[in-house]
Amino acid sequence: LVVSEERQLSYKELMQQGQDRFHARLRAKSGLLGWAMRYLHENKVEVGEIYEKRNMIITLKRVPAMIVVGALYGANYDIHAAQTGIHGTPEGRRMERVYSHAPKYANEVEHTYSFVQVLTACTASFAHGANDIGNA
Repeated sequence: LVVSEERQLSYKELMQQGQDRFHARLRAKSGLLGWAMRYLHENKVEVGEIYEKRNMIITLKRVPAMIVVGALYGANYDIHAAQTGIHGTPEGRRMERVYSHAPKYANEVEHTYSFVQVLTACTASFAHGANDIGNA
């Protein structure tokens, strides 16, 4: 009787695999974001210090692609897929149950309203701080 033992991946490794799959999908897209993701993936900073001439040139060439990714990545990020990507784990099954009952909106809509969420969190933290000062 031979029993094979397979190492179970950690949560961090599973999250990295999910992110790698998502980035591969983005690189396969046509358009500005697909170009930027491909460019950054294919033109990585080489081994060595950042102030070496070849790394400074690569970094300068990467700046336009980094700006495009910074502007468009959030609108294309699927938060539901990211959080349910850990299939087979208790957390993944729980998130699948939660999202099966929640209404789904386009990623662009969720990205647009993320600013409102940040603004609300800021005002709540100011109110909390003011309450602490008032109670002091």
